[in-house]
Amino acid sequence: MRNAVRAGSAALALALSLAVGAAAQVPRALIGDLACIPRDGHAVAQAVAGPLAPTEEVRIYFRRQGYGDFYWVPARPTSDGRFWGVLPVPEPDNKIAEVYAAVVTTPTGAPRAQSRVITVPVEANCRVQLGNAQQADAGHLIVGETSLGQKFRKVAWWQCEGIRERIDVRGEKRDDEACLPLAWWQRPELLAPLLVVGGGGGVIVTPEPPPVLSIANP
Repeated sequence: MRNAVRAGSAALALALSLAVGAAAQVPRALIGDLACIPRDGHAVAQAVAGPLAPTEEVRIYFRRQGYGDFYWVPARPTSDGRFWGVLPVPEPDNKIAEVYAAVVTTPTGAPRAQSRVITVPVEANCRVQLGNAQQADAGHLIVGETSLGQKFRKVAWWQCEGIRERIDVRGEKRDDEACLPLAWWQRPELLAPLLVVGGGGGVIVTPEPPPVLSIANP
């Protein structure tokens, strides 16, 4: 009887220790206060998260308040264990944004921990000083999606400035087809007649778009 009690006590102690160990590995995510987002500029969201497994990452999620599904940007780690993410530039009608931080499993984006959602006003007099790494991110933003309907569409309520790549719900990265720079024949201001000056005078040249190739017109 005593052996059975001892065995049961040992098993209970082992189960408790395993439960405590598992609980210790559950990550947490906290979002820092964000006073405002510039009307014509990028904002930087700060977060604290951890502990992280090798297959986990931190993301900053955002959207216009109450409008559609969230998007996200990767959160970059700092030397002191914090994270930051650069947000796109809001469109004029975007007055208030919702932002939160989360720990997810890659590449599926399955949530492991989420912070509170903060509401952030978009203000014309908001001033944000970007560091060198943040400026680099602002010039080449990677925006992730959380729904199939966001694919092949512009990031809703946010300007194209700096957005260069997208990541779909499957974790597949691609160039942002909605915000890539247009070819010259797609830009009206470049289709105006050009004046080419040569030795015998000026010649007006009107650019023409390249022909559309097809099987019938190789």
